[in-house]
Amino acid sequence: MRASSHERGRVAPLPTPTWERLPEAKRDAVRRAAEEEFGVRGYNAASLNTICREAGISKGSLFQYFPDKSDLFVHLIARASHDIRAAMEVASADFPWMTDYLGSVKMLMDAWIDYFYDHPRHRQMLVSANLEHNPKALAAVREAVYVDYLEVIGGMVDIGLAIGALREDTDRDALVAAIIMLLPHIALGPHVRGLDPLLGLAGSDRDHAMSVGRRLIQVLMGQYVIQSVPKEP
Repeated sequence: MRASSHERGRVAPLPTPTWERLPEAKRDAVRRAAEEEFGVRGYNAASLNTICREAGISKGSLFQYFPDKSDLFVHLIARASHDIRAAMEVASADFPWMTDYLGSVKMLMDAWIDYFYDHPRHRQMLVSANLEHNPKALAAVREAVYVDYLEVIGGMVDIGLAIGALREDTDRDALVAAIIMLLPHIALGPHVRGLDPLLGLAGSDRDHAMSVGRRLIQVLMGQYVIQSVPKEP
């Protein structure tokens, strides 16, 4: 599955040219220290002093790389989002989209859920992106990650419409929005207590979480699926 080519939203703030000139090992050390601190403490409570100490740099150096704390935070979230997107695109490349569209959507949901069991650092960044309490930081983060969500999920729904797997009267934007709202919930529900009051996600294994994800996708999309044999797009 490929994302649609049209762009939506703005690109996340980039680090400074000084950052780009750093050796990759040093950049990786800063990223890892920052991901750990933001992931554990969230944006407001995260300490730049701790990040600098763990990365082996001065605070002055950090501000040469990123103008302020929010730029660093948004950069990390956007990078994690791009990495997750790339993993999902690889996982879904060989799905039978043209012959079993809804089945492929469910397999993509399986891959999404499975990913966060195996990548705790990205899971923590997803927590930070979706449960952050600072309104300014949350708005900037959402703006960054929604680019990936809108392109991939929008592209997925557009494929269904193009091949005739979804009804022509499908409310495309409402369906895309509903799936985007579902994805963080189903990814984090097994790992963050209190997100799911009904479906038994809290503390569940990946098989149960996948079955819940498939069930929710069926509820969201089942009414729109009209055929299993596609037409040419």
